[in-house]
Amino acid sequence: MAQAELSFVYNTVMRLLKNASHEPSQERSIRSVTYGSSRNTTILSELFVRAQVQDAFLSHSFLFDRARGGSKYLQEPPNDEQQQSAKLHCLYGVPLLKFGRTRASRMYPFACSKVYDLREYTQKTHWGPFMNDGTDRVDWEKVEAIMLVLAANIKERGLDKYPIFSNFWSTPFAGSWSKSYLPWPPVREGDAEQCAGEPDEAGDGNNDDDHDDDPDVGTSQRSEIGGARAMGADERISETQRYQQLKLEDPYDVSGTWLRIVCFLDYNDFFSYNFPLASIPDNVPRPALDTGEATRVILMKIDVTKIEYPDGEGTMPVVHFKGFSRSLDGSWDENANSELRGEPNIYGD
Repeated sequence: MAQAELSFVYNTVMRLLKNASHEPSQERSIRSVTYGSSRNTTILSELFVRAQVQDAFLSHSFLFDRARGGSKYLQEPPNDEQQQSAKLHCLYGVPLLKFGRTRASRMYPFACSKVYDLREYTQKTHWGPFMNDGTDRVDWEKVEAIMLVLAANIKERGLDKYPIFSNFWSTPFAGSWSKSYLPWPPVREGDAEQCAGEPDEAGDGNNDDDHDDDPDVGTSQRSEIGGARAMGADERISETQRYQQLKLEDPYDVSGTWLRIVCFLDYNDFFSYNFPLASIPDNVPRPALDTGEATRVILMKIDVTKIEYPDGEGTMPVVHFKGFSRSLDGSWDENANSELRGEPNIYGD
């Protein structure tokens, strides 16, 4: 494949995704499908459906070249064409778990090698999948490695058969373009009032007459009780309205219920892999790693609590959120069950 061909395809895909859009009136019909449909992504999905096209443009990052026996030394900064191929692969979103047709052509060991190499995480990379130059630019080959590791573990556990996974991990270009996210329809004001005023299980919703047969409760006392309950309903309506308003103002749309997948090595394997007896030069990748991982499925519930608008044109709001996470694998996993709080950030890519 010529370098010019990859650059042309990359620029064309980026342009089509940049101009992708869905109907303004389009709403989410299924909870697990959080993205709209677009003619541009439909065209791209049809173009990349052939295995020859995927192999030509989605599998030419350093990771794939190394797996095929090509590249042996890391480059700093990374090669532009390899970064383009990795980004196309990530935006395509359906991981290519093999670089050939044989069982030995698995990408998982090479992806693990990159993900668990501590040399990849420095102050300049902000301890994440960014370039090692402090620019906050995304290192798409690191993102590609993470995607491959997650996909292999999802497949290993048989989670890919569930729609909440397959709607993303088996669907090309799913939600890979700006403003593709479709929020779940918000609670309307009338619905909030109805929910706040719903009757109790044993009452009729008014409750002023619940004590009519009690001689110790006078008329004035019943009025106070009824007034207190009415105030409670108003407070619930007000809180619901405030919550809905924060959701509407949140540019990141972080509120909601999220499913999180966490994979990790046994600590002994992780330590021995990164601190071997014989040192490895910085420009040489660590050996392929295929020891197996543990995987946790974690449910997260997040709500926006406050939005701050800093001074300065073009500055994005600071959104504060809180919530909790719970393990779906077992309550014994204390690391998965925790309270959450933080603020999301936006980076250049």
